Amino acid sequence: MQPYLHLVNRLNKSTYHIYSNMRTLFRPLLLLMLATSLLPGCAHEEAAPDCTTLVTVRDLTGLDGCRMVLELSDGQRLEPLGPVWQAYTPHDEEKLYIAYELESAVSICMVGETVRLTCIQPVSPSPQN
Repeated sequence: MQPYLHLVNRLNKSTYHIYSNMRTLFRPLLLLMLATSLLPGCAHEEAAPDCTTLVTVRDLTGLDGCRMVLELSDGQRLEPLGPVWQAYTPHDEEKLYIAYELESAVSICMVGETVRLTCIQPVSPSPQN
């Protein structure tokens, strides 16, 4: 009976050591997994759109179905939409820097391409001497 107890004690001690070593190894691994799961937004942030396209706001309210449109330097007109445009209050002849994406949408005005604005920055007025 004694040899059997000796084997059981030996087995219990080795099992304890294995468990203790595993616990020591898994604790830092668990902390690392927890830290990386809390920070996923940092690695996947979208870059801010570049507001580099210069446009002039044109008020075409007199034209049937039109309101404010944007005119590029080459004369091409853009019909803006989206939350960025809706949150902005445009003024006729105002110069803006914008970023946009082409949008497949129906327009009543039909003077240019329909675009979804992703960025608007007013051109700062030059200091007057």
